[in-house]
Amino acid sequence: AALNHPHIAHVYEIGQSEGTHFISMEYVDGQTLREKIHRELGDEKLINRATLNICQVLVSDWDVGRAEPMAEKALAVAVGHGEPGDIHNAHHFLADCALIRGDVREAERRYGESLRAAVAYRYEMAFEVEGVAMAVAGQGRDVKGMRLAGAVAAEREALNAEVRIRFWDELVQRYIGEAAKRMGEEASGTEKRHGETM
Repeated sequence: AALNHPHIAHVYEIGQSEGTHFISMEYVDGQTLREKIHRELGDEKLINRATLNICQVLVSDWDVGRAEPMAEKALAVAVGHGEPGDIHNAHHFLADCALIRGDVREAERRYGESLRAAVAYRYEMAFEVEGVAMAVAGQGRDVKGMRLAGAVAAEREALNAEVRIRFWDELVQRYIGEAAKRMGEEASGTEKRHGETM
């Protein structure tokens, strides 16, 4: 991901070597996540947050088989503790899994749930809206998908935020890119510009 923020560690590479998955990331001085969990052992909310971080990595590696059940369990814990941020993330990762599988109706529903939690938590919402855009485009509702994609593009431009996440870019191309092809360059451009004014 090419996201530059002082509170987010840079990830240089996600891969697999000799059957072991790894993440190569920026060194951040301080305690490790393992140390923090052990120090606060028994804190189910903290352990759940760590679980959601693992889900994020698995989803970005298209590992739906492991990410989805983990996110389902994390959602149940988050709901039990009334943690809107974790509810938001769990729904988001479940929506990503649905979109990767091609289940666009479930993706739309889950991104909607994630969006509701994001509003309650005052989270950034562009990814949820873009997820809905992909899900509706995947259902053949190309005009709505293109307009929502335009609204997201305008929001990111207003915030001067450029986000490059390989798996997400591939999903955008799969759903929004295909919708643009079906609509044609002129019509898709018109609808995307319409969305930029929303």
